[in-house]
Amino acid sequence: DKTTLSGTINAPWKLTEDRLTLLEGAFNEEILTEVLPKLVAMSLHAIATDDNPCAVIDAMPARGREPRSWGDAVLNSPVMSALGKAPSIPDLTGKLRPPSGLRLHPDGISTEILAVWSSACPEPGKWVHHGVGGDERRSKVLRLLNAAGSDAVDVATWLESLIGGDEVAGSIAALTVAAQLLNEGDVSIIAGISRAKIVLLEDGTMHVPGRGRVFVRSHGDDTSGHLFIHSRLAESPEARGALSVLGISILDAAGEYRHALQESPPRWIKAWDASRTLPVDTAVEITKEIFTDGVLSQVEARTIEGQWRPISQVFLPGAVIPGDGSRDRKFVVDGRFHHRDMELLTALGAVSSPIRGGLLPDEPFMTAMRDELRELYRKKYDPRTPDNQIDVTGPPLAWPMDVLPRLS
Repeated sequence: DKTTLSGTINAPWKLTEDRLTLLEGAFNEEILTEVLPKLVAMSLHAIATDDNPCAVIDAMPARGREPRSWGDAVLNSPVMSALGKAPSIPDLTGKLRPPSGLRLHPDGISTEILAVWSSACPEPGKWVHHGVGGDERRSKVLRLLNAAGSDAVDVATWLESLIGGDEVAGSIAALTVAAQLLNEGDVSIIAGISRAKIVLLEDGTMHVPGRGRVFVRSHGDDTSGHLFIHSRLAESPEARGALSVLGISILDAAGEYRHALQESPPRWIKAWDASRTLPVDTAVEITKEIFTDGVLSQVEARTIEGQWRPISQVFLPGAVIPGDGSRDRKFVVDGRFHHRDMELLTALGAVSSPIRGGLLPDEPFMTAMRDELRELYRKKYDPRTPDNQIDVTGPPLAWPMDVLPRLS
């Protein structure tokens, strides 16, 4: 019989008359489920070599979804169960260890970056050998880890594991790997980097590498409200290079603006003050980087009444609401406070009266109107038609309109 377990298995098998196939029965099944698994687990050390410690993974049976024979189906689970309790997976040094004591790196990491990470790993005996890179090897290792209640770690955990006894060296190593990962551009990996606490701060704590949240100290910087990297990171050319790739720089006007916008909630007085020292196009770029498609609904301006409201819910002084404060003070931008911000407000999408055209956001009345039109369509044609199959089109509507009924 052919099996997905590599090698030749010699035993006093009971065979068919042509002596080519195992007979299904208790005798052969006992060998396959009781004797063979122990033999395989005991023999793995003879398969692994210094040059190819992951050869033991190649010898293991496949997952068993498409067995090659009756014998293959019978031996699969017992063999893998035995391997799950024995030293069966090579660590970074090549030594075989039980699955329960190992961790597996994230998928999709290049061999070059794995090598950099491996050279700085403080606990090589706790990590699966990086030779487990192909789909088949990784699948077998994951099967053993899953049976032991474990799984591959995420990118953030993988980076944070480089922080060992020497936190400075560990932070530098983790930042270096993170910068290389960022350059590869994988979206899921980049998201993992943003959650990794790998930046050593002046107070000895670790922080995520957030652009606009953590800074390199410049002489005379006020520490109030800001997080600065540890001085030994700042002294390291390797760390400074990695920090630059990750967007961590000296606290300047752009950094002050970004930091104010990223606070929760944003500090709008501080943000608008910082924006006034920047070119308008720079402030627009930073704002859109942080709020992406939510600029109109999330960026707030101060009204004459003194409230802070999203710019989609207020008008600039002009045709709809005068700027003298004579009426509708809660819906008009305070021209005195924002007298230096009008160009930036306009560039971000604020208007003095409703406009048409462009990529403008939906308002509640637009959503309600589309829902009503879809219901009319269903009543007239087919009541079972789902929303995503009914396109509602027409000329562009004026924006913003929701605020108009609230004006005097």
